[in-house]
Amino acid sequence: MFALRPEGLEFLDTAPVVLRETLHVAASPEAIFDIFADPATWSSWFTFMRHARWTSSETARVGAERHVSIHVLGNLQERFVAFDRGKRFSFTMLEASMPAASAMLEDYELFAENGGTRLEWRLAIEPTLLGKLSMPVTRQTMRKIIRSSGPKLEQYAKAKA
Repeated sequence: MFALRPEGLEFLDTAPVVLRETLHVAASPEAIFDIFADPATWSSWFTFMRHARWTSSETARVGAERHVSIHVLGNLQERFVAFDRGKRFSFTMLEASMPAASAMLEDYELFAENGGTRLEWRLAIEPTLLGKLSMPVTRQTMRKIIRSSGPKLEQYAKAKA
């Protein structure tokens, strides 16, 4: 695993690269957040997710850490920097199995809208040389993952309700 520099939410404003997508999901922000907060659910709805699990004694809060394994993207160790039910779910990457970035932060903001949720997703990256070279593919891959995960998240939320 390659060490990454931990970052806070301010990195969303200073990172050299920020990928963005917006989704609309027919479920409340609280319902969406509750699904996000349970790592065991991610492989059921997040495209390419192999598994996710807590790795720290603290769980479901700022400072908690989890490990995720994603097809194509590899393994990541993450630490939560925002964990605000129904509003925000954000984490910085601590380690990655591929040396594509020196720092990364992923952010999910949830807004009640039209009886459901507008989900604003951002991935802030300080890419390494490898990351810069692979950025066109990274952009396409992440766009595909996020866009295809939205309908699955909505289906999962409906089944859970």
